[in-house]
Amino acid sequence: MAAAGKKKELAQQGRQQAELVINNSFMDGLVTTMQGKISNGLVMPPDYNMQNAIMSAYLTLKQTVDKDKRPVLEFCNKESIANAVLDMATAGLDVSKAQGYFIPYGGKLVFQKSYFGWQTLARRYGAVKFSAMCIYDGDEFDYDVIDGEIENVRHKQKFSNIDKDKIVGAYAVVTFEDNSKKAEVMTMAEIRQAWKQNQQNKGDGNTHRNFTGKMAKKTVLSSICKTIANTYGNSAIKEQIDMEEEIGPVDVVAESVAYDIEQGANSVDFEPEVFEGEIVGEEPAEEEPAFMQE
Repeated sequence: MAAAGKKKELAQQGRQQAELVINNSFMDGLVTTMQGKISNGLVMPPDYNMQNAIMSAYLTLKQTVDKDKRPVLEFCNKESIANAVLDMATAGLDVSKAQGYFIPYGGKLVFQKSYFGWQTLARRYGAVKFSAMCIYDGDEFDYDVIDGEIENVRHKQKFSNIDKDKIVGAYAVVTFEDNSKKAEVMTMAEIRQAWKQNQQNKGDGNTHRNFTGKMAKKTVLSSICKTIANTYGNSAIKEQIDMEEEIGPVDVVAESVAYDIEQGANSVDFEPEVFEGEIVGEEPAEEEPAFMQE
């Protein structure tokens, strides 16, 4: 009992120490840093409240723990916490709207975009409609490849073919404001490989088994939205994509499906909240802010 009490006391001391370091003043410093970026040419979506998003991030971080239930504010270094929040704000995203996650990685904290976050970015670059379908064994499926792009997708499906254990692939089609389209096709082997590469995915978990179709569709949609962001995004967005590829992303599709379940949205095709606007401009090199040097 004494040992348990001592452990609880140490944990409480750790939380108190973390709150001394990562506090409202620290987050205000991040707001000031972002205001400097905006003054130097970073354009934010017109309806994005950067200050509210950063303070929401702070509240989220106070509740975020790693797989061993350790609060991230206690063991992730201060610089990485600052950079993770700035990555979120630079992308014009908000963790309180399920557009991303803070992930502890090797003693550091990183921000990774969710399925909803990737779709939000794609909308800012002109996407107006998203559709995805599973391809089942027995379906008639074909498409043309023109100049390296998938076009003229043709899919004929029988209701009797629909079976989550007989999915052979999935495809997504994104329509832009000018009515042009971009498509992506993935085999089920490629989809499962994507699931396995996700750092926090433990293989074929319950979500993957129970919602295979939904998972497959959101995987290919997430992939095509990431491609759109990488094609049209500014240097900051592209650098974030490179970083996420390097460390291996959280299983954002499983997180998205879990969010759907929590919201009671399994009976419909879930669409994220839409935010208009775009992020443009290059990020200038900056010295470390004074509030991070304390």
